[in-house]
Amino acid sequence: MNVVMARRTRSSHPRFNLNYSGKSNPKDNDPKTVMLLFRYRKDENGKTILLKYSTGIKIRPKSWDSNLQLAKSGVKLPQPVTDDINAKLTKIKNFCYQFVTDNPSTTTERFKDALDELLALRGRVKDRENSDLIPYFTKYIRRSKNDYRTILKYNTVLNRLKEYCNVKKHIIYFDQINLEFKDDLESWLYKEKELSTNTASKIIQVLKQVIKDAHINGYHQNLIYQDKAFAIQRVKTSKHFLEIDELKKLAEYKDLSPTLTQARDIWLIAAYTGLRFSDFSRLKKEHIVNIDGQEVIRMNTFKGRKSKYDNEVVIPVLPELKTMLKKYKYNLPKAFSSQKMNEYIKIACEKAGLERKVKVVKSQSGKYSETLSPLYDNITNHSARYTFINMMLNDYDISPQHLQKITGQSLSVLMGYERGDKEKNAIKVASLIKKSQIKK
Repeated sequence: MNVVMARRTRSSHPRFNLNYSGKSNPKDNDPKTVMLLFRYRKDENGKTILLKYSTGIKIRPKSWDSNLQLAKSGVKLPQPVTDDINAKLTKIKNFCYQFVTDNPSTTTERFKDALDELLALRGRVKDRENSDLIPYFTKYIRRSKNDYRTILKYNTVLNRLKEYCNVKKHIIYFDQINLEFKDDLESWLYKEKELSTNTASKIIQVLKQVIKDAHINGYHQNLIYQDKAFAIQRVKTSKHFLEIDELKKLAEYKDLSPTLTQARDIWLIAAYTGLRFSDFSRLKKEHIVNIDGQEVIRMNTFKGRKSKYDNEVVIPVLPELKTMLKKYKYNLPKAFSSQKMNEYIKIACEKAGLERKVKVVKSQSGKYSETLSPLYDNITNHSARYTFINMMLNDYDISPQHLQKITGQSLSVLMGYERGDKEKNAIKVASLIKKSQIKK
């Protein structure tokens, strides 16, 4: 580290240059931004890291001494103003030396933040060259503290936008993002990438997060992210689940290979608990405790662990789950990968004869479609959670208020999972009305 610092001290110093946009014109004497350039260290590969920073100071070329890198007084720049500018530049230069000495491994983002703080420029609007969406999005991802799956989603959206820019052959500047841009991007996502409406909706949703973040940090003044029209309406697609009799049929089916049996049992555990894959795949004996004679599962969910004040769930152990726990002597089998689980559970459901025809609602390339398909073809890891929620709401009449404490979801999100049969619901409501009338 000392060697690198010594090398920097000998050969690299903060420099100030005027920022000329496009080709330099000798007759152009319009005010130019004073840019700080500082090759302050080398990375692990020996490549020089360059800090390029707008000081926010503007000065005419004729009032600038490029050799001394200082302002010079003249007819259009009085001496007091010149002195103030040069004092600020000296202050920046001295700060750079001290900051790198104190923070030898600092990133350019942290360096810029420190300079913003020094100059009280945190709320400023950045120069146009810094208002390009793609570089900012990259920095946004780099400083995100979300889990790897969210980061993966961000990177997917970023790659889509990069591809869009390459095809359209233009840069996306924050101040040019409007409803016309949203419509063009949406059309491209449908026609060229053949994405579903809900996938396109997620891309716009993430894009709005980035636009908002850049606005808060002073990179632009575009408030398009607040416009309700800057969105793509999600389509309520099919969510499939097993009825109680189908759940029992799957659990009792014997003619499965050891691998399919293990996958089936793991899926059933999820269906009896309502846990997501990220949670049921790490469920262990230690999560099962006894409270006043009732066994419950107590664990902190993976999703929401960084955003929720309380992400603990307490789930009663159903009799069916108790049977499964005894089968494995509470040492639950290890889950396969999410991809393998999705593959195996379809095969297990098909072998068990779960062939009920279900309606499959999709929106591909922005077009809505409905088809009929065998139930087993549409069962996934997450179908176990749907199964549990619908069983609780529609078969056991558990109230949404009680259920939300078990699933760890808000009421609005919880009810988005509910896909109860309308005919069964009508019969149930009629029965409740009759009971109420008899009591009167």
